[in-house]
Amino acid sequence: MSKTPEEMATEYADDWQKDCDYPEPLLSTVKKATRMIFLAGYQAAKDQLADADKVMFQWISVEERLPEIPDNRLMSDDVLWLTRYGEIEVSCLERLRSEFRVDWGDAGLLKLDQFTHWMPLPEPPKDAKE
Repeated sequence: MSKTPEEMATEYADDWQKDCDYPEPLLSTVKKATRMIFLAGYQAAKDQLADADKVMFQWISVEERLPEIPDNRLMSDDVLWLTRYGEIEVSCLERLRSEFRVDWGDAGLLKLDQFTHWMPLPEPPKDAKE
């Protein structure tokens, strides 16, 4: 059974103040403040993780959809590819007549049946040197 944030905050405050010899009215106030600080930190972390989910990239099944190839081009932008063997590579999807292939460097152009998933590349850090 998992504990509620309030239960965790109370346990944290009790443990944090267990060796305190403050008089009862002061100890009660300090524990209440400690619980509030714990809950504020808990909520801030929860909010931050919720925002991170919006930014994080998820693997997309090749059966679900493929990277977009603009009409005026023969290949997509670079994406991350995951092979059936667990290898990951940065490459593009190429359109060759009615077939799609992935440029796998020295291995050449591989058929899509060699891949299970792909995902867009993340943006580089803002402070990265060009």
